[in-house]
Amino acid sequence: LHALELISSNNNKISRIYCYGLGRLSTAIARYQTAFILIVKDGLAIDQTALFDPVFTDKEKIVLKRLGLSLEDEKESVKSGRDI
Repeated sequence: LHALELISSNNNKISRIYCYGLGRLSTAIARYQTAFILIVKDGLAIDQTALFDPVFTDKEKIVLKRLGLSLEDEKESVKSGRDI
C-alpha cells in the first residue's frame, strides 16, 4: 500500500479502479483479488470502483454491491478509450 501511496502522490492521484475478469467469488483467487481491491480502494480513498465479469451470478452481484463496489454492464465494459 505504501508503494501505491507514492504512485498516487505528486499530482498522480488514482481516482478510479476498473477490474475486468475477476471471476467467480467461489474461487479463492477472486476473493483475494476482491480483498486487494477493497484495501486499495479504502487505503487511497478511491471513490469510483467498477467491476465487470460476465460470470457474476445475481448473488455475487449483491455481495459486491454491499461491499461498496460498482458493477458495469457488458456495454459499458467494452467502451474504447477507457482511462486506466
